[in-house]
Amino acid sequence: MKKIITSGIFATALTLFTQAQTVDEIINKHIAAMGGKEKMISLKTVKMTGTATSSQGPEISYTFIKKHLTGLRIDNSANGAKSWSVVTLKNGWAQGPGQTSPQKMQEAGLRFALTHIDLQGPFLNYKEKGSKIELAGKEKINGTECYNLKVINKSGDVLNYFVDTKSYRIIKKTLKEGFTIYADYKQNADGFWFAYTELSRNGGKKTISKIETNISVDNKIFEVDEGVF
Repeated sequence: MKKIITSGIFATALTLFTQAQTVDEIINKHIAAMGGKEKMISLKTVKMTGTATSSQGPEISYTFIKKHLTGLRIDNSANGAKSWSVVTLKNGWAQGPGQTSPQKMQEAGLRFALTHIDLQGPFLNYKEKGSKIELAGKEKINGTECYNLKVINKSGDVLNYFVDTKSYRIIKKTLKEGFTIYADYKQNADGFWFAYTELSRNGGKKTISKIETNISVDNKIFEVDEGVF
C-alpha cells in the first residue's frame, strides 16, 4: 500500500511539473513573438488613435492613452458629443455625453479596464506579479487553434487568454464581465507588436489607425479627483 501511495504522489507531481513546463514554454514563445523580454519591458507608454463602431450607434473617434502600472485614459467623440473615462490602480471614472460631472465606474467595468494597465501583458514575470497560470487545454477561436491559458491574478480575478498555437500571439481575452478578440497584428514605427483590430462581446469593433509608443505622458491626465478632465 505504501508503495502504491508513493507511486501515486510521484505521478501527480510529475503531471504538475510537466504542465508547468508546458505553460512556461508557451509563455516563452509568446514573449519571443512579441519582440522578446527586453523589448516588452522597454514599453512604458502607449497612445492609440482610431475609430469604434457598433450596431447601436454612430462611429466613434477615440484616443486611448496608457502609462505602465499608472493609468489609462480614453477620450471619445461622436457627432460632436464627447465623453471620456479614466482608470488608475485605485479607481475609475467616466463622463458620458451630456453629463456635467464624472461618475464612478462600476466594479465590473473597472476590473476589465485594469487588465490594460500592465503594458507588459499578463505573462511576463507572472510569478513575480503574484499570478498563477494553468494550461486549460486547447480551443478554436474563429477557426484558429489556441492554447487556453487560465490566469489567476493576485486579486483573485480569473482571466482566460487564448494564444495562437502557430503565431503565439493572444487571439482572445475573457473575463466574466466580457471578452475581446484581437486581430491584425503588426509592428508600429518603434517595432512594438500590437493588434490593430479588436472585437467585443456586444458586437463592437475597434480599428486602430496609429499607435505611438514611449511618448511623454503627464500623470495629471489621470487625476480626475483634482478636476483635470
